[in-house]
Amino acid sequence: MGINFADEKVNIKSTVQFGSKRKITNPVQEEIRKSGLKIPKPEYEKLSVENYMTEEEYKAFSTLPPSQQKRAFEVFKQSPEYKRFKKNLDAQTKIFSKDVTDSVTFFESNMDTAGSDNTRTDNKKRRSNSHEDAESRGYSLRTSDDNSMNISRQEALKTSTESAENAGKQAATAARTGAKTAAQTGAAAGTGGASEVAKAATEAVKKYSDTLKEAAAQSESEPADYETEHSSDIAISKSDMGVIQKITAVIMAFAAALISQLGIVFIPLLIVLAVVIVIVSLLVALISSIAGAVRDASSAQVIAGLYRQLLSDNTISYSDEVKDAAANEKIEDYVNYLMAIMEVESHGIGTDVMQSSESAGLPPNSFKTPQESIAQGSKYFASCVTKASEKECDINTAIQAYNYGTGFIDYVAENGKVYTLDLAIAFAEEKSGGRQVDYKNQIAIDYNGGWRYAYGNMFYVQLVNQYIYNYKNTTVQKIVDEAMKYSGWDYISGGSTPDDGGFDCSGLVQYVYGQAGIDLPRLEKEQFEVCEEIEADKAEPGDLIFYKNETSDGEIGHVAIYLGNGKVFEAGDPVGIYSATDEWHKTNQLHVGRVKGIEDAGSESDD
Repeated sequence: MGINFADEKVNIKSTVQFGSKRKITNPVQEEIRKSGLKIPKPEYEKLSVENYMTEEEYKAFSTLPPSQQKRAFEVFKQSPEYKRFKKNLDAQTKIFSKDVTDSVTFFESNMDTAGSDNTRTDNKKRRSNSHEDAESRGYSLRTSDDNSMNISRQEALKTSTESAENAGKQAATAARTGAKTAAQTGAAAGTGGASEVAKAATEAVKKYSDTLKEAAAQSESEPADYETEHSSDIAISKSDMGVIQKITAVIMAFAAALISQLGIVFIPLLIVLAVVIVIVSLLVALISSIAGAVRDASSAQVIAGLYRQLLSDNTISYSDEVKDAAANEKIEDYVNYLMAIMEVESHGIGTDVMQSSESAGLPPNSFKTPQESIAQGSKYFASCVTKASEKECDINTAIQAYNYGTGFIDYVAENGKVYTLDLAIAFAEEKSGGRQVDYKNQIAIDYNGGWRYAYGNMFYVQLVNQYIYNYKNTTVQKIVDEAMKYSGWDYISGGSTPDDGGFDCSGLVQYVYGQAGIDLPRLEKEQFEVCEEIEADKAEPGDLIFYKNETSDGEIGHVAIYLGNGKVFEAGDPVGIYSATDEWHKTNQLHVGRVKGIEDAGSESDD
């Protein structure tokens, strides 16, 4: 059963072609180019993958088959580094969307035609110097779909009244003022924004280079597994410029044209229409936002014990199918493990998403639909769980058996009945005859420099459990289960309940602990005062970590929930899982506190 390297999630949006042996596609540079954002040349040149790969590594990846190159590309776009880069880039390009800019320009151009007699005379003089006949020239409004609406200036002038002209002058003045202000704001934001984009882009390219190197190395050690053709459709992410904004921009321009043509008689009607449009747009946006939030929360609720934020969108999309298959096999309590296994095996890509065809006695990748693979994978894992229970072995033994085969359960039963990595290594060494292969997954690199025995994957339990949490303390389990429902939600200052649409740091802590039956004060400083301060190296899941921030003058200004294994859950932007050992968290950490009311029942169970 093949093991594919496991990275974190992101939406996939690409039509890039693969397979070139001369040039490796760089999605980071490609996205910047398409956005039109101006980045200084020295900074842009730093974004070449050649800066982070040796000539041999570059050549090794560029000569891979197209399917393998594409797979590496997809895995990279499921990384947090790429997601942060895209978020920064989209934030900058969103400031001045072409649709709104074109609409304002059209609005101003048409309003300039509706002025006083003197204004018309001046305009007429200017038009006489034009290279084309002003009386027949039209003005084009371009929408996002590249459709054009031509409106004759001649007709507009003939039908305008003095009242409409005065209204037009006022509207034009407002449009010019708004456009000027927007331009100044955008220019100011863009200067600092480009720097932030360049910084995020550099980190993304480093991650991309590491992914390519890992793909090339894995292809050498697992050619049969990695060359699997994945034909599933990848979800295309949508632009932040939604349909509502585009429609609104078109309506604004069209309304401007009507004002210039129809005059003051219809102005009250147009105003009422505009107000109705704005209200409807806001209601639709609000409903969509609430629906999305409810959907995210409900999806997270059904998979307790799973770091959902770390999964790819493709894997998450099979949540209902996995839940149904688990129910059919009577292993409903193991849905989180099945989801994690799918992520490790395929990131939810392809038809044999759980790489389970071999467990059914078929050649690798025999299943034609993901549903067949999920059904068989669930059936096989259920048999592993059942046998491990009968042999009085633990859940980790069943997880490793999914990769090794159920013979491993007998092996563990004869050697203490509890899974250990040493037992997994010894089993693989025996089955492989001691033959080693390179394995550049970070887990292996940290453990032994980057190799494994050529039988299954002796690190399979570690790969799966990076997506799992399972606490012996039932109160902590409730707290984290509740917190995970809001993974991906926005940071909102003052937010303290789901009804607010997001949370700030202390509001999140107060709410999720409250749902587990523990009442805490509202502010982070007050929360620290009701905790028992402990040493940082004694921190356990459910403890709170308190930090200073840029505006707290060295005092407590932020709080996070400790998850164990160097992770925290906090109201960052967005709300979710973060490393407790990155530079910001290490530099700004002040205190660790144990919340009174949480029984000291130990930390994670076997993960």
